[in-house]
Amino acid sequence: MAFPILNVAIDFENNGTFTDVSAYLMHFKINRGSSRVDGPLIRYEAGTCELKLNNSDRRFDPSNGSGPYTLPSGSAASGIQQAACSITQVVGHGFSVAVASTDPETIEASLRDSTVATSTSTSYTCAKPTGTASGDILVAYQSADWGNASSMSTPTGGATWQPLTSRDAGANNLHSKVWWKVAGASEPSTYTFAQASGSDGVTIVAAIRDASGTPTFDSTDNPGTAYFDTPSLVPSGTADYEMRFVSAVGGGSGASWDWTATDSYTEAEDAQSTSFTTASMAHKSLSGLSSGSGGTLVKPMRPVRVRAIWNSVTYDLFRGYVDAWKVIWDGPNYSEVTVPCTDAFKIFSNFDRRSTDAVSAPSELSSARVSRILDNAGWSASLRSIATGDVTLQATTLDGNLMDELLITNETEVGELYVTADGKVFFRNRAAINNDSRSTTSQATFGDAGGSELPYTDLTLASDDTQLVNRVIITRVGGSEQVAEDTASQEEFLVRTWERSDLLFNSDSSALNMAQWVLSLSAQPEQRFETITIMPQSDESNLFPQSLNRLIGDRITIRRRPPGGGDMIEQDYFIRGIEHDASPAGPWYTTWTLQSSAAGGSFFLIGDSTRGRLDLNPLGF
Repeated sequence: MAFPILNVAIDFENNGTFTDVSAYLMHFKINRGSSRVDGPLIRYEAGTCELKLNNSDRRFDPSNGSGPYTLPSGSAASGIQQAACSITQVVGHGFSVAVASTDPETIEASLRDSTVATSTSTSYTCAKPTGTASGDILVAYQSADWGNASSMSTPTGGATWQPLTSRDAGANNLHSKVWWKVAGASEPSTYTFAQASGSDGVTIVAAIRDASGTPTFDSTDNPGTAYFDTPSLVPSGTADYEMRFVSAVGGGSGASWDWTATDSYTEAEDAQSTSFTTASMAHKSLSGLSSGSGGTLVKPMRPVRVRAIWNSVTYDLFRGYVDAWKVIWDGPNYSEVTVPCTDAFKIFSNFDRRSTDAVSAPSELSSARVSRILDNAGWSASLRSIATGDVTLQATTLDGNLMDELLITNETEVGELYVTADGKVFFRNRAAINNDSRSTTSQATFGDAGGSELPYTDLTLASDDTQLVNRVIITRVGGSEQVAEDTASQEEFLVRTWERSDLLFNSDSSALNMAQWVLSLSAQPEQRFETITIMPQSDESNLFPQSLNRLIGDRITIRRRPPGGGDMIEQDYFIRGIEHDASPAGPWYTTWTLQSSAAGGSFFLIGDSTRGRLDLNPLGF
């Protein structure tokens, strides 16, 4: 096992194409869910992420008009495009190559065909693309993993091949070269390529018809990732034809590629050599590509994605939007940029309907109401995970702030509503905490005795009146006041009131049931653990699966043996908030905000051996 590879990507062009900026990552801190549980109704906050990036070359400086994340004024650009590899690789290259049309006014260049070859020999052949004709432009992309780039000598066969561009990760590491030529009248059926002894190589040859001139190109490195960028190009004309090449080593055999995240690029070749080198090519006509006004792409509200790749599995940690680019200079040669980000709740919080935007919502389940609100915002159905609600809400007119509507809906349900690590709006009904296995069965035990108990780094204990309530007053919208109170608790702790008058129950009896439920949970103070922190690198094989897999609502067990002796404290808790604080080389800390299972997950269940006793387990509602 090893420390996870951290992958940070930003959609600078706001078009669904993410650029990997992991090489510049210095630190991140992510918070999702609730940061504090102070009552029976948990309000999940907007997820946040703060990135710290190295900005010494000014690439993340919004005032830098010539940085890599800009568009030239008056020119069209094809955008950074990204391919996903099925296996995390150690080192990789990404190339973009564009060929101009012979007549941009009337003719569009096009891909005639492409071929691929893999080999571990010092000399091997790759077939000529089918249909290649005199005057076509041929582009050959070659990568190998061993020896030196100098061993990849000029290919032979037919008209002379010309070097176009190359990248080299060093001796006995990945090196890639791109060659090109204009096809002659007598091209052979195959072309011969050379590489160093012991190399594991891949070659892709493409033939472009109705093309002219020396191809334009750019390239980039893709170290330690499964997400491979190919750079944006400024084409020579709107009828250019473009090819994107990627290659990588270090992930072992069996790799495959996926280009579906690109802006309509079509995958043509996907190759895995004997063991080590893998490569792929996608292509697209740029016909109709429009000109841009230029300027920086380093702007607020650009989509951000943070992932961790551990043990060849990719885990989403955060998906949201840039709030700001805060550039700090330290002397003449060093700069950092802090990038605070917020998830989709920021979009909903800023969505205030005009008076003419209000829509009628009939009496319906809470889940239908959540979906109706998201529809009203134009939020994609693919970015939702909505469970069927348990509560029927009264009819209403949806107006005002969209986020407020979502929160009131969820709090009437007493459910869970937050944005997941991969950017989906997630809604879970109130019964799930008592029905879903991940909430009814402990997913892990953390303790201080070693052995089967997973180690923790810090544990905060609270014994206070934060969650103490002995008079509950709930008045549904348009309804009558409903009161539940515990006089014995009031005599011991004085009166402590919890009141709501904005919930959307469709009957007063439902409001009374909720008041009684809140009282059953809160009439007595509770000694509890508020947060637990683990340091996954202290026990990688056992703790990183916990750090990366645990979800909001998961149930865990905590054991604490007090200093000086006494009985062990053991209690189950629900995870209500998740924080990651990490740097690329460590350390990594994961902190979970906790809610005692006694305050929400101990209700009466018929037939349950431990929760089926009326004298010990309160009734839910």
